[in-house]
Amino acid sequence: YVLVCDPAIFSSATNLIAPGEGVFVLVKASGVQLIFPPAVTSATTVPTRRQLIGQSHRALAPQWSLELIAQAGDAVTRGNFIGAGASGSSGLRLMAPPRPPIQERFVDIRMVSGDGAPLKAELKANPALNDAWQFDVITDQSDTDVTLSWGNLARVPSNYRLTLVDTVSGARKAMRTSAAYTIRSGSGLTT
Repeated sequence: YVLVCDPAIFSSATNLIAPGEGVFVLVKASGVQLIFPPAVTSATTVPTRRQLIGQSHRALAPQWSLELIAQAGDAVTRGNFIGAGASGSSGLRLMAPPRPPIQERFVDIRMVSGDGAPLKAELKANPALNDAWQFDVITDQSDTDVTLSWGNLARVPSNYRLTLVDTVSGARKAMRTSAAYTIRSGSGLTT
């Protein structure tokens, strides 16, 4: 899956769906309408970013977000975000889409929410400097290097000292001074 939304909310998201690509939309409210713009016929008809986003969406832009990426062999998962919501917001949580029914050789990151729902992204409302984001990295590949990496921390305020803590081994990594963390998956079905 690829996250499709306003890149002002999640920096590495895309806001375009290419012809022939499919889209999974999860709606948990009645009366929601999807309105697609007409096909663009020339460069002069392309709306500007300001026209697309509009004033009401600016309040959704986060203070900061950071993408987490996991790779196990040739399987990669992207579009997993942690961060802080805009000041005065209630935060933002994106539910994880369902896994495809037949998927071999996968790796995934699932945020662990308080209510047990799997998340792909969690932007906390006004997080304290010592808040934590809990997530699991899972794969069906046994005895394989699994690498968790993260994007550029330039958007993360300097007063946040992000530290990755491996709750299995107890290892700790300062995320500003390292770009990735690798473990070896076990012999079971998930790691």
